[in-house]
Formats: sequence, structure tokens, C-alpha cells
Amino acid sequence: MSYLFYESNNLTKQFKAVIFVNTTSQEAASLPLQFYYQAVLRAALGKPSMNYEVTTTPFPVPYLAKKNLKGTSPYFIVFFVSISFALIPAAMISFIMGEREKNLKHMQLISGMSLAAYWISNMIFDIVKALLPGVITLGFMQAYRLLYPNIWLPFLLYPFAITPFTYVTSFLFDSEIVAQTFTIFLHFVFGGLGPILTFVLRTISSTKFGGDKLGWVLKLVPSFCLTDIVAFQAGKDDFLWVRSDLRRPSDYHLILNGGNLMFLSIHFIAWTAVLWLVEAGFFACVRETLLQGLSKN
Repeated sequence: MSYLFYESNNLTKQFKAVIFVNTTSQEAASLPLQFYYQAVLRAALGKPSMNYEVTTTPFPVPYLAKKNLKGTSPYFIVFFVSISFALIPAAMISFIMGEREKNLKHMQLISGMSLAAYWISNMIFDIVKALLPGVITLGFMQAYRLLYPNIWLPFLLYPFAITPFTYVTSFLFDSEIVAQTFTIFLHFVFGGLGPILTFVLRTISSTKFGGDKLGWVLKLVPSFCLTDIVAFQAGKDDFLWVRSDLRRPSDYHLILNGGNLMFLSIHFIAWTAVLWLVEAGFFACVRETLLQGLSKN
């Protein structure tokens, strides 16, 4: 920073100068004028030791700037949570399909193990194994100050919901590779893209009611229930500022996080019941009945 006087007349008190500043410095907007006025006043008043002091007070940091500095974009958090947690059901279905392809399940059953013991032991092991990433994720969120209120419960309910859901979907495949690939894709789409899509749709006036209905449909997959809560808590202030009609005394209300938590609980009960019906041959019996009816027609 410097300045050059190209006209200086102490008789008429006329002073003109060119100020050179480095605009990459944050003080460049205020300090050059301070030194310039100080030099002018010293010359005009004949006081070489005079000091001209300036106090600057910056404006408060805008809300959007604070949010960007924290890096708390709901899209960013949902994207990474969905990728990591899509691998949990992929690992489950890989093990189940591997045993089925190698007839290891059949060998255990003919050796005297009951179907109930087989599925209960697998379920306990997979639930405990899925709880560990959830606890670790909550720990990292706490370390980086991203542990939002009411976010710990879905991480604890998710293993109970995703385990029977994955067991049932395994019956749709004959190949371990196909099952694993489809599972990763399914949970990334529903758990990663689904919450982002509904979050955007629910904040646009022309699509907000359609976004509300779409959110209930996507709850049929447990991964969406988890990441939808994460997206809501991360972008809660912005979302409720736009959708003030959805403000409720508690985040556990049914139209906020309560619906997702309810579906996580329903997933565990419903898919466990479906798994029992599949192993009991109920759907095979229904299929044969339908085929016989169609053949007669």
C-alpha cells in the first residue's frame, strides 16, 4: 500500500493524491484512507506528530456464510451416509446368497438345525454387526459437531429394520453378484437420492404436496427412513422457514421424523413375518394355486 501526492497546496489546503492498494488484503478498504488523511492533516495543521486513529467494525457474518463454513449441507451429509450404509445390506445379502449357492444352508438344515435357529442366529449377528457402523458414525458426528438433536434413534433402529428386509429380498435372486449389486443400487437410490429429491420437492410451492406424498411411498425402504431424518435435521431451519405449515412442537411428530421412526419399527415386524411366511411355503402355495387357476382358464 502506498500513495502519491500529485498536487499539494498548503495555502489553499488543496491536496490530491493517487492511492495504490493491494486488494488481496482485507485491510485494503480502510487503512489507505487513514494514512492519507493523517498525512494531509499533518501538513495542513503543521503538526508532524499528529496521529489519526480509525476504528472499523465489520458487519456480522451472514447466516448463509456461517452455514457454508460449517459444511452442514443436508445433501452432502445424506450423500455420504447413503453410500456407507448401502454397504451394510450388501454385506448381509452376500453372506446369505453365498450359503444358499454353496448349499451350506441345506447342509445345516439336514444336520438338525431348525429354520428358526438359522435365521435368529443370523439376525442377531447381522444386527450387532450393523450397530457398530451406526455407533461409529454417531461418534464422528459428535466429534465434528454434526450430531443433530433426535438423530441417534434412527441409527439404532436401522439395523433392526434393514436385516429382515434384506433377508426377504434375497429370495428374489439366484446369483450372489446380482443380489449384491442390486442391493447397493437400491439403497443408494432410496437412501441417497430419495431424501434429496423429496427435500427439494417439499420446498417448492408447486410440488410441496406431491413431495409430501412421495416421502410416504419411499418409506417402504428402510434406508430412506434413516437418511430422510438426517436430511431433515441437517436442513431443519431452512426447511421449516419455507414450510412453516409443518412446524410442530416436537420433531417426533408423525409428519416430521415420527413417520420414519414408525416405519423403521414396522419394517422389523413386517419383514420378519414375511420371512417366516416365505420359509413356511406360503407364497409357493399361493403361486401354485394361481398357476392352477390360470391353467384351468
